[in-house]
Amino acid sequence: MKESRFEDLECWQETRKLVNTVYNLSKKRKFSRDLPLTRQITGSAISALHHITEGWTSQSGQDFARALMQSKKSCGEVQNCLYIAQDQGYINKQEFRSCFNQSEAAVKSTDSHLHYLRSHGFRPTPLPRTADSASGSASQRSGGSPSGPAPPRSGRSQSGRAKRSRRSKRSKSSARPPRPDSPEAEKTSPASGQSEQ
Repeated sequence: MKESRFEDLECWQETRKLVNTVYNLSKKRKFSRDLPLTRQITGSAISALHHITEGWTSQSGQDFARALMQSKKSCGEVQNCLYIAQDQGYINKQEFRSCFNQSEAAVKSTDSHLHYLRSHGFRPTPLPRTADSASGSASQRSGGSPSGPAPPRSGRSQSGRAKRSRRSKRSKSSARPPRPDSPEAEKTSPASGQSEQ
C-alpha cells in the first residue's frame, strides 16, 4: 500500500462521497421531517467514514482490518435506510439507485483493502469482551447457567433446619437428670424406695 495518509485511501474517498450523497438526500423536504430516519442514515454514513480513519491512524494492521469490517456494517445500515426512505416516498427510484450504487462502491473499495490486509496476515482483532460475557462463559465452563449466579436457597430449608435445631435442643433438655432435691429424684432414689417400703 502506497498511501501515506488516510485521505489517500480509495475506500475513504468512496465513503466520503457516500456521506455527501446521503446528506443531499436527507435535506429533501419530506425526508428531513423524519428526524429518526434522518439521524440514522446520516449517522451510519458518518460512522462508516470514521471507522476507516480510526483504523488507519491506529497504526495496527489488525485494528485497521477490524475497523474496515465495522465500516462495511455501517454501509449496510445506510442501504437499509435507503429502502425505508423509498418505501415512505421520501426519495424516488433514481435517487435510491444513485445512493445505493455509491454505497456499493464504498463497500467494494473497503473489501479491496481488507483483502490486502488479510493476504499479509492481518486478521481483524476480536471485539473486547464485557464483564457480562466473561462471567457467562465462565459459568458455562463450570457447568452453571450462563444467565447468572445460582438462585439463593428458599427460606423453607432454612426454617426447617431451625425447627430441627430447636427440637434437638428440647430433647436434650428433657433428657437431663433431675436435681437431687426435686420430687422426681426422691421417687427414683434407692433410699426413698426403702423408706416407702
